[in-house]
Amino acid sequence: MKRKTFLLTAAAVTVGAVSIPVIKHFYKGSKYYDTLVIPDELSRFCDEKTLREIGSKYRKMTPAAKDKKSLKKILLTDAAGKLIPTTDPYVLIEFLDNKIRKDFSDSAIVIVDGWIISKTEARQCALLSLT
Repeated sequence: MKRKTFLLTAAAVTVGAVSIPVIKHFYKGSKYYDTLVIPDELSRFCDEKTLREIGSKYRKMTPAAKDKKSLKKILLTDAAGKLIPTTDPYVLIEFLDNKIRKDFSDSAIVIVDGWIISKTEARQCALLSLT
């Protein structure tokens, strides 16, 4: 075997051997959740385990937040009491962000496990804890 062929083969095998564990590392833990389930801003500060714990504690504090169906209905209802008709994730994110801002401006907040969050964020965490 020529030296050039040997070096190219060794380099290709090395790149392949190193890239497989790296790819597994990055894709092993990646999960996809519906936009409705993850509170966007809060997820920047908390990991999934913390969000689930917040959701579980909120469900214990609030009997109305006991099942997925009722939580989804509350989260998708606007201020006028109408369900939003979209499943577009970008529209949904904007809708939920506006709802969270309104919660804070209306003092519709809860304290769960030391976190001061809006009721909308708490409901999203509760929905996450049920998934």
